[in-house]
Amino acid sequence: MSSKPSGKNHNAGYDFQKDALAVITNDIVRYLTSLPDTSDISLAGSPPVVDEIKRWHEMNAPFELPEDLCNFYSVTNGLSLSWNCNYPLQFSIGLDNSRSKQEHQQDVGSQETDVQKSELVGSAFIYPLSRLERMNVEPSQIDPSNLVNSKMEHQIDKFGAVAFVIEKMASSYGQVALMFNAKTIMQNERECASSPSVWFQDESRKWFKIASNFTGYFRLMIVHLGIIGWQKTFTASGVDDRCKNNMLRFARERLTI
Repeated sequence: MSSKPSGKNHNAGYDFQKDALAVITNDIVRYLTSLPDTSDISLAGSPPVVDEIKRWHEMNAPFELPEDLCNFYSVTNGLSLSWNCNYPLQFSIGLDNSRSKQEHQQDVGSQETDVQKSELVGSAFIYPLSRLERMNVEPSQIDPSNLVNSKMEHQIDKFGAVAFVIEKMASSYGQVALMFNAKTIMQNERECASSPSVWFQDESRKWFKIASNFTGYFRLMIVHLGIIGWQKTFTASGVDDRCKNNMLRFARERLTI
């Protein structure tokens, strides 16, 4: 029977990954903690899976994970971020939350109480390596406005794509995936096989490009604070009222870009 690891070593490993997560997320937990009315902030990862990356490549050839995603999995095998906002019961999430609590109290009168409800506002994931889900994407599912003149994307409208889902959204908002040109399978083009872009599929079942690579997507996820539905900024329909109000309150600058 193997002996238990010492508390000292266990804590050292935990502290190392905690510090690493703080670095790659630009210390988002500290920032969220500094905001008014946020609560239940959680950022978690898992032990890295460097050895499993090679096996993944063998099982999914000719497709290869891009270097930046391999680097991510060498730090943590997936990531989850969640946080809540505490709203006074009279201060509905469906209203214009850019107004201050003091302004709202002036409208409802002095009978306002301190009773609050907690709503999930931020929820973001990057799946562990073993959970990356492969799916085929037909050309008709690609939003044509997202097809640009590049080697990978210019041919998607002819050959379709192969996607590996890295995140499914809360509340059925959609899913995010790495997207490879399906022509890679037929012609074994190594450049396309290791250079996926990141796309989002909304309720319409159409796919919309979010970023040219995983690093770009991850940065966008962090600057949007993982607010539920932020990916719809890049779709034809745009964000819904709930997401818009939360972005006005916590990430206002993102709505102006």
